[in-house]
Amino acid sequence: MFWWLYERYVQNNLTLGGGQSYAGQGISGILRVLAHDGSIPFQETVEQLYLRSLFTRGVIWKLPYVWAVLGIILFLTGIMRIRVHRGDRADVLRIRWLALWCLIASVVYAAVMLYLYLTAFSEYEATILDNYERYMSSLLLAMVYFVPAVAFAEFSPSGREAGRKQILILAVLSLMIWTMAGIVREGGQLRQLLPGSINGEEPAFGREAAFLKEYISDDESVLMISRGDRGYYGNVMKYACWPIEVLAVSPGPPAFEGDIWSVGWSEEDLLENLGRRDHLWIYHADEAFRDQYGNVLSGLSGPADGALYRIRQTGDGFEFIPEGVYTDIQ
Repeated sequence: MFWWLYERYVQNNLTLGGGQSYAGQGISGILRVLAHDGSIPFQETVEQLYLRSLFTRGVIWKLPYVWAVLGIILFLTGIMRIRVHRGDRADVLRIRWLALWCLIASVVYAAVMLYLYLTAFSEYEATILDNYERYMSSLLLAMVYFVPAVAFAEFSPSGREAGRKQILILAVLSLMIWTMAGIVREGGQLRQLLPGSINGEEPAFGREAAFLKEYISDDESVLMISRGDRGYYGNVMKYACWPIEVLAVSPGPPAFEGDIWSVGWSEEDLLENLGRRDHLWIYHADEAFRDQYGNVLSGLSGPADGALYRIRQTGDGFEFIPEGVYTDIQ
């Protein structure tokens, strides 16, 4: 019922663009994956890579998913042995059920993620297990926080046990912090835990945003041409330049093998989008872009990477007025 209400809300209130989607998942999709009938051409490649990654690809401080799950279960096993040794057999069953839940949940979660890679991701994303560390660490992080809390409830905070419990809580809290840092580290973002004033890093695309804001007012918009962009430059610039409206695209044929971000605009599509914008910024243009849209952009000299133009509509097309050139292209 909750999921049905959520889908109705999305359909009625949100405007979604193209890209990755989890909509339409059902029994037919599961049967399609189980059939192995070739309808998913990259299925065998993804399954082999995924299975190998579960045992070898680090998720938390180089620790793979399978070994992290086994570590959590061993932690619960140690708690059980303590309870058995002290004669508290009545509570052992609950810890056993918790350990069993962790095992089943980790297997089901891994199976669901494999299913989503095969059905909800593009071939390019699936065959490299895109964002694997981020997805697989979600359940592990929940277990690291949940399991110790339940285990602590099995100890009676009285007398000498109270002191031991406090030491144990401190130790596991340290483990939680260490785990979180490990998850961030495996995602390549450990330095982002620190402010830029400490780690010496500038905000992503801060200089590019400052360049645009020097020429573009807050109520204007810009069409950003970024050939070969994997979606990163454009998404960051949308936030870095706010409230300026930034539409970042890679018009033209695929810029590299497996390119799913380039859009096959016709000359008419480019003209239509130019007519909706106040500025044109050629962040990066390759020969394929220049060859395909040379007629539309005949008024430009180049076009050179980093060049910013004001778009002025004329009776028979557009006039591009040079405003500035950004030279520190990444």
